[in-house]
Amino acid sequence: MKRFLAGCMAWGLWITGAGATPPDVVVIDERLLGANADNYAVLRSEFDNLGSYYNSNTKVFLEERSKATGKNLKQVLLTDAKRMIDPEHEDPATQPKVTVEVKHQDKELGLGDVLARYPLLSDSRSPADLEGFAVSDDQSVTFGETMTLFARAQVVGEIFGGRLEETPVTVLEVNDQGSEIYLKLSKHDEDLGDGESHWACVGSALTLQVRAHRTKEPIYLRAGTFPDKAAALAKAAEWKELGREKKVSGFDPEIWSTGSDAGSARYHVVLRNSGDLIEREASGAIAEALGLSLQAVSGEKFLEWTPVK
Repeated sequence: MKRFLAGCMAWGLWITGAGATPPDVVVIDERLLGANADNYAVLRSEFDNLGSYYNSNTKVFLEERSKATGKNLKQVLLTDAKRMIDPEHEDPATQPKVTVEVKHQDKELGLGDVLARYPLLSDSRSPADLEGFAVSDDQSVTFGETMTLFARAQVVGEIFGGRLEETPVTVLEVNDQGSEIYLKLSKHDEDLGDGESHWACVGSALTLQVRAHRTKEPIYLRAGTFPDKAAALAKAAEWKELGREKKVSGFDPEIWSTGSDAGSARYHVVLRNSGDLIEREASGAIAEALGLSLQAVSGEKFLEWTPVK
């Protein structure tokens, strides 16, 4: 939201306002409000300078969206206000008179009702949160080298509604809370001045993969490799149960795949916290207790993560 307000304040140049009429510029921004199990809510601001140095209009909406599809389920116009700066003001030592005309103000939607349905998400962010997220040449949003989070059709057609179609996309912010990750995607036309920023929800299944890749270790202890996921899961569950029976500390298996197609795909049962086990020289005791041969392998080419319940 600060970026949006900063962009609006840049139009304060209209105060000195000599020169030709400025182009009509529209800037759309969103603030992530809250989420429940199925949906999330944003506050959407639409700023329009009305092609004027002195007048502008701002609309604020509450939008409720599906986490699964990203589609709007409901939109409520909260406020619609026109801001007018006195064009006759000439004294540089004083501020010009500003008049605000409130054209619409919603009086039916209660804030308490909204927050009851959408518990607040904190506004925490860090530059490190952006690491790994990228936008490809065709405007698909990706994580790492192999994971597509939003295809071009979703980004261009659904998230931005076909507007600013050929304008490049950037990942502006990341909010990683609860069962999903939310990305703030932004477009800004340098020539026209128009810009849009929207929050999009990464599905829970992809969120699990992103989080697993963020914590992926460079070296893993591998207990076995299998041609299909079902066989790997069955064997990992068997070993995990044996580890419980024998009270083996530190045996916590998970599965990572390699190979991008069905013919080359392999599923590897590896140990969580392998680096710590290797550092503590604990792998030998685990292998002996469970009758396993643990092999150190690189995690660099691991693609899909699967938990073992």
